[in-house]
Amino acid sequence: MLLVLLGHAGVPYLYGGFVGVVVFFVISGFLVTGLLLEELDTRGRLSLADFYARRAKRLLPAAATVLIASLVLTYLFLPRGRWFTTAWDVIASACYAMNWRMAGQSLDHVAANDAPSIA
Repeated sequence: MLLVLLGHAGVPYLYGGFVGVVVFFVISGFLVTGLLLEELDTRGRLSLADFYARRAKRLLPAAATVLIASLVLTYLFLPRGRWFTTAWDVIASACYAMNWRMAGQSLDHVAANDAPSIA
């Protein structure tokens, strides 16, 4: 995470934080593989459904809290013109489709000067 932050801070040779993202994926892959191998070793079988259910149980409450807080804070602090786009950003984030939404918006030349998303 520090590498990503340094990349966004403009530290030379860390443009865009790509090094941090790569390190994150390598470490995540190592940890996930370890968890799957441990489950296979202890239970004698591997259930991807159970594996992902445990991840969802741990991550979804925090994600829902952040998305709901984003909506509430948008309503309280941002101008009315931002409410609609922020609501769609939150929906896209909740559906794990925010990257697709941003890619679609990047092709919209009319939206080129819009404020960045909070999501």
